[in-house]
Amino acid sequence: MAGGRFAYRPSSVVIASHHASSTLLSRSSEEEEIQGEDQLTALLERKYRSLPTGLEPRKVYDRLTRFALYRGYPYEDVREAISELSPTSPDDLDDD
Repeated sequence: MAGGRFAYRPSSVVIASHHASSTLLSRSSEEEEIQGEDQLTALLERKYRSLPTGLEPRKVYDRLTRFALYRGYPYEDVREAISELSPTSPDDLDDD
């Protein structure tokens, strides 16, 4: 069964290949995270432009937050992306 599906591989080769693949996975997950942040920012920018111009800042924040959370983005990422778009932080907004 030398050419079979479960061919013998020395443990050092298995460990080295596992280390290389985990390094590649961490790089690709970092790249995906950056792309995800860029996608979230672009998504929120498009949504922001579609909102009525006279909308109160608190309502803008709420709508953008709901919009992004509904699409599965984590709350902290959403909050950070909105703060990049808007100079008003959510803590500064009045509770209506």
